[in-house]
Amino acid sequence: RRVDTNPRILVVALGVQGGFRTVVSNRRLVPRFEIPTLSDPFGEDGGFEIKNGALKVRLFHFANMGGWDMGPTTFTFRYRGTALQLTGFDRMSIKRNSGETEELSINFLTARVKEAYGQAEKDEPNVTRWHRLKKKAVPTIDQIEDWQSFDPEGWTSRVFG
Repeated sequence: RRVDTNPRILVVALGVQGGFRTVVSNRRLVPRFEIPTLSDPFGEDGGFEIKNGALKVRLFHFANMGGWDMGPTTFTFRYRGTALQLTGFDRMSIKRNSGETEELSINFLTARVKEAYGQAEKDEPNVTRWHRLKKKAVPTIDQIEDWQSFDPEGWTSRVFG
């Protein structure tokens, strides 16, 4: 399999009279496909969707060696004012060795956070917790350095898994 390490750029353009105007150009969210032991995060299980004025970017993590975790992360953005704001964040992780599942869902507009923990063979999680974000502001796409290390509750980089 060929590895294409060319940079990827997320560009958002709005329709204006006579054409389009670029409002966002981001080189960090959609990563390069650089490590052959990891699946392409934007490959078969990733992608874009625009629906009801929201842009959803889905990235997928799977390592065929060097890690047990796998699962999707979805960023939901809306263009407001002059920025692409992160209004929703959803991440699901399954540990392939134990079947443990973790889900994190954040609505940045309401500051509500849902965490759920369970087992892959069960339909419902064993434990579900709700809480509110400490930081009430809505982050922008420019505040996300890296999709895998982004800490949506504190907006800092830390490694999950």
